[in-house]
Amino acid sequence: MEVLMYIFLNSFIFGNHIPEYKFYNLVLDKDKEYFFGIDVSHYQGNIDWKNIQYEQDSLSFVFVRATMGTNRRDSLFLKNFKQAKSKDFVTGAYHYYDPNQRPEGQAKNFLQIISLENGDLKPVLDIEKKGKYSEKEMISHLKIWLNIVERELGVQPIIYSSFFFWEKYLKKDFGHYNHWLAAYSVKARLYPVTLNADAVQYADTLRVQGVSGPVDGNKIKRISFNKMIINKIKN
Repeated sequence: MEVLMYIFLNSFIFGNHIPEYKFYNLVLDKDKEYFFGIDVSHYQGNIDWKNIQYEQDSLSFVFVRATMGTNRRDSLFLKNFKQAKSKDFVTGAYHYYDPNQRPEGQAKNFLQIISLENGDLKPVLDIEKKGKYSEKEMISHLKIWLNIVERELGVQPIIYSSFFFWEKYLKKDFGHYNHWLAAYSVKARLYPVTLNADAVQYADTLRVQGVSGPVDGNKIKRISFNKMIINKIKN
């Protein structure tokens, strides 16, 4: 019964094919229930963007790590972001949040390096650990980061976390944000919190042509895709 339910839910949420419509520069399948993409950082090394492809699905979007904490920057961000966009992938940037550092400096670090346009994915806050501060303080700090970035760009950021961290710490205060949750097991993907997510990082060991090592695989629900794309960036 559990296997049948899994097959049903995955076909409902992560469907699989049919006609097409064009969104910005990307040809998407309008009746498909999900869109497939990857997220990358300097850990993937130099990516062969000219030949990148995934045999089991068409690659639609790419999230690229931009910054970490208050003063660290991904050494391959600018290259990866530019080349992913040149391939007409819907492209976004994310900040790896250090819960032991103040949010103001982290937001500044992120905003100084990114340049997002209409048609790009909304900026992402990647929060995975609680850190040294209390839960109340952590929530307050995350709100500061999110508010600074939203005020500067005019769009509400996306929040990335594990399904467990979202359920335990974030859901109550940030449930109105588009959220992208890591859930690698079948069991984790069947939890209501994961089924309700806009996007799921379902694997961290995919092999994609053009990338020398493992890479994260992600699926964004069709019904959430347009909500996660910028269409009114501030000038």
